[in-house]
Amino acid sequence: MRPVDLTLVRGGTSRGPVLRLDAAPPPGPERDRFARAVVLGSGALADGLGGGTATTAKIVLVGPGDDGLEYLVGNLDPTSDVVDWSGTCGNMTAAVVPSAVADGLLPPGTGRVRLRNLATNGRVDVSVADPAALDRPGDEVRLTTTYRDPGGAVLGAVLPTGSAREVLDVDGERVDATIVDVTHPYLLVPQAQAEGRLERVRSAACLRLGLVDDPADAARLSAAVPRLLLLHPEAGAADLRITAVSMGQPIDTVPVTAAMALAAAARIAGTLVEGLGSERGLRVASPSATLDAHAEVDGAAVVSAAVDRTARILLRGRAWVPTAHTATRSTIS
Repeated sequence: MRPVDLTLVRGGTSRGPVLRLDAAPPPGPERDRFARAVVLGSGALADGLGGGTATTAKIVLVGPGDDGLEYLVGNLDPTSDVVDWSGTCGNMTAAVVPSAVADGLLPPGTGRVRLRNLATNGRVDVSVADPAALDRPGDEVRLTTTYRDPGGAVLGAVLPTGSAREVLDVDGERVDATIVDVTHPYLLVPQAQAEGRLERVRSAACLRLGLVDDPADAARLSAAVPRLLLLHPEAGAADLRITAVSMGQPIDTVPVTAAMALAAAARIAGTLVEGLGSERGLRVASPSATLDAHAEVDGAAVVSAAVDRTARILLRGRAWVPTAHTATRSTIS
């Protein structure tokens, strides 16, 4: 067993352990094994600090940066050996500052911090509504996370295929889609066209993006890029209703990065969500949550995207991490 000091944090509607970057092994298979050991333990879902859902199978690594903090999010698939470090998680990004204060990486009462995502090189400005809350362990902290120049964060362009709308061939049938990369790549598809074949639709997008040569490899080689968003025909009191799919699992909440990507896509001509929302932003609803996001768009360039979130430290302590595990596969470490 290996002792590791960490902080368990709820960030938005996700939860996961946050620990220092230098407490983890270097990028590669050993880091993947370490992440799975912390989150899933020996392999049984009750043996680690995470859970068996897409929103509770996450880990965050944080360290000092040149002008603030650097961080990295690992998204784990509880049903396989995949650890995906290639993108981010907007909910767990909200956990970085509270955990960094608890860990001594930031001074008490910090009100504003610049973050750099090591996977995407993206810059995130975090402002804390009540900095004193950071000094009261267990209190909920309200933050605004503003992603600067978030277009092409992973794939290099806001519209990585060069088009605002695509037609994917899935099982010999037409599937209309928009692929947008703002804070994280997302595949937008009408719900009715993806029903019963979620991963096959996502795999077709992976092939279109050149991420895989064979769609059958998508779940293994590009599990979180792009993530899938199902667009529902009726929005109710919101501007848009969705079901998000993360690491192969439909989830009830609205991912923060999804809301920001949708807010930007709504202001780009030709996308499946063009014109939704208002100058004030976009209200996105899911089966159990609603989230408001804002984006500043200049033509097809996204200047910034922002959302308000909360975070709360659940515990600060030492975990005992198993050191012998089966091999894992990483997408980008």
